Amino acid sequence: MTKVIKCASCNIVIDEMLAYIQNKVSVIDEDTLVRICISSFSKEEIEKSKLLLFESVPGNLIKRKNKGKEERDLADIVQVFKSKEPDLFPIYVARELERLPPVLFDHLDCTKLLKDLLKLQEEMKNIKSTYVSQSQFEQLRSELLQMKNDSLLPNPENVNKRRGAWVLDSGPEMNLAASSANVLNVNSNQNNYGDNNHNDWHVVQKRKKPSRYRYTGSAGLCRDSEGKFKAADRNIPIFITRIHNDTTDKDIIDYVYNKTKEMITLERISFKYEREYKAYKFFISESKSTLFLDSGLWPQGIIFRRFVNFKRKITNVEATPSVKRSVDHIRQLCHTSDIIALQETWLLPSDLHFLSDIDPDYGYVGTSAVDTSTGMLVGRPYGGVAILWKKSVLQNVSIVQCDNARVCAIKSGVRAKVIFSV
Repeated sequence: MTKVIKCASCNIVIDEMLAYIQNKVSVIDEDTLVRICISSFSKEEIEKSKLLLFESVPGNLIKRKNKGKEERDLADIVQVFKSKEPDLFPIYVARELERLPPVLFDHLDCTKLLKDLLKLQEEMKNIKSTYVSQSQFEQLRSELLQMKNDSLLPNPENVNKRRGAWVLDSGPEMNLAASSANVLNVNSNQNNYGDNNHNDWHVVQKRKKPSRYRYTGSAGLCRDSEGKFKAADRNIPIFITRIHNDTTDKDIIDYVYNKTKEMITLERISFKYEREYKAYKFFISESKSTLFLDSGLWPQGIIFRRFVNFKRKITNVEATPSVKRSVDHIRQLCHTSDIIALQETWLLPSDLHFLSDIDPDYGYVGTSAVDTSTGMLVGRPYGGVAILWKKSVLQNVSIVQCDNARVCAIKSGVRAKVIFSV
């Protein structure tokens, strides 16, 4: 074998073994290709072909030694052909075609052929099960044509020609000049029909669903002012907030009266936390709601809306609030009651003096059911009773000593009336 390069542009190299391997490497497995080349080419030819290959393609040349050198050299050549891009190789050609060995049945691996046949059979079965047949394709084609024909516009004879849109073509290519002329002609002809065009149309309205409630009432409309038979006026609550702390209740009442000629009674809203502004609630007649819910009535920055009484979910702990949580309600009771008996105060022995801060005009006595001698308190406090009395009403009050921490009592008056809180 000789090394011949025909031209630099063509990059043709003459080598029978490399030409054979380059042609057969994609159709014959590596072991079979190595056996064929060993039986057809000499040791020197294999070595020269390997050197020629690595001169043409960049790579690290590995020199094999010892027994089996030819098989390893051929394996290196086959590996280079499989791992490199085909465009990197020159075109290897054979000048002595009789040197190219044939592929006989002795060189083939029957087991591999059988596996390839089984794989081919599986692929054919998959094709038959997933691909459509010719008859199915023709049936689908006929159905699509039928759908296309069904979607076409009806016969022009059945179209209302009194409307100008019927002359417009719905296709992608439309003769605008002809269509415009036809529209003008139709519009000019429509004037001859006058109001008879509406006779061909019917008004279609959505049917109202019947009410599910059978006993829905209706409101009267008669405005007869004679007699005392009239409807009761319903009051609705209005909420206003963001009011400056310097503004008094009288200032708000006078402002509303000057604007609406309506007298209102304010009820101040107490916040859970201290705010830099005030809020009020008042009631008005429902017929005046439009007037009071107008933004032009209220000063700039005042927020107003209809009052909503949010129902807060009460937990088990909030169902039995302690004295500290209910101190505002107890102070309101002090305005109307002379004697107040309290239960479930949840006060510790060191907190009983809190009862004196509720109202300075009231005397107090209380007990704590919490045992603090055991050390650290685990869980929430519990129990406790107390009595509050107005000092100006009940005089000469003495405290009755009780052995039970869940009972407290006082004695008052000449007749020694005893009052208990259990």
